[in-house]
Amino acid sequence: QTRAAPLRGTAPDLPPSVCGPDPEEVQDCDHSDMGSCGNACCLVELAVAQQPEALYEALTAYLAGPSDGTFAHVTGGEPNPADDLRPFNITEPKPFQFILQGTHDTPKYKGSNADILNFNIASSGGGSVLRMFSISRIHGALGDAGQNYKTLKYLKDNLGMDLGEMNILHGCGKAIGTPAMMA
Repeated sequence: QTRAAPLRGTAPDLPPSVCGPDPEEVQDCDHSDMGSCGNACCLVELAVAQQPEALYEALTAYLAGPSDGTFAHVTGGEPNPADDLRPFNITEPKPFQFILQGTHDTPKYKGSNADILNFNIASSGGGSVLRMFSISRIHGALGDAGQNYKTLKYLKDNLGMDLGEMNILHGCGKAIGTPAMMA
């Protein structure tokens, strides 16, 4: 009986948030998506014990900080809306507090071709709900070899906060809940 080799935490000679050329051998690259959002994508949601302000500060600091060198916080542009939604007193469908954007580079796709990350943070009881989304940026990225999920899971694991389990809402290789015409 042949036993499969154990998964590596990272691809050799690559940043730890990257699946690399052999994703089947790298931990958390097992949620390959094929065009759920036209391009490959992943949408997850998780409960967070901390208040929205603390979560927002930790997330923006991580995206803007050195991390593994692959993340960036997106700001600026025209228009340049604020990340802070609290002045708008949004209560429906959720009490949204913050919205922000980032990018994630891989060795092959970086800069203007980096994956796009979208986040929103809503208050929930004594904590928060964090919704995270990653989409492959380049046109024609039907499949992602699990990279969009890996990116979000890596962020979750490295934020240094009390975060719940990731609940996949869409993409990430998950079957669509409603029968699709292209099932």
